[in-house]
Amino acid sequence: RKGLDDLENMVRDIVQADVPGDLMETGVWQGGSCILMKAVLDALGDTTRRVWVVDSFEGCPEPNESEYPQDAGDRHHTFTNL
Repeated sequence: RKGLDDLENMVRDIVQADVPGDLMETGVWQGGSCILMKAVLDALGDTTRRVWVVDSFEGCPEPNESEYPQDAGDRHHTFTNL
C-alpha cells in the first residue's frame, strides 16, 4: 500500500508543480499503477496528460555486454516474474 501512496503523492506533486509531460508505467504486470495515475489525474482535473502503458510481455532480455558493458552480470532476464 505504501508504494501506491507514494505514487499518488508523486503524481500530485507533478501536477501541482506543473511539471510538463505525460506519465508512463513500464513493465506493467497487472496495470494497477497506471490505473492509479489516471485516477489521480482525473481527480485533479488534469486533462492534458496521457498515461502510457508499456510492456514487452516477454520479460527482460539477456544483457548485451558487448554493446552495454555496464550490464555485465545482470541477471534480470533469469527472473520469470518480471
